Amino acid sequence: MDAQGTVLGERILHHPHVDEQPFTRSLRGVIIPRHLRVVYIEAHDKQHGWSAQKVSVELDHSQRVAKRLP
Repeated sequence: MDAQGTVLGERILHHPHVDEQPFTRSLRGVIIPRHLRVVYIEAHDKQHGWSAQKVSVELDHSQRVAKRLP
């Protein structure tokens, strides 16, 4: 999400993955507006709801590569 709380992409998790560490998943098709310099990642699952923690990720748009996936 952005700093105003606008959701930019979402991947729904149906259960916690505590015993599956390290836990990774991908998400395609997220469009991040060029003016954003920071996005926030927040975990949520159907069992526990939203996490109390957010992780901020600084973006380096100079490294951005646009490619169309089949």
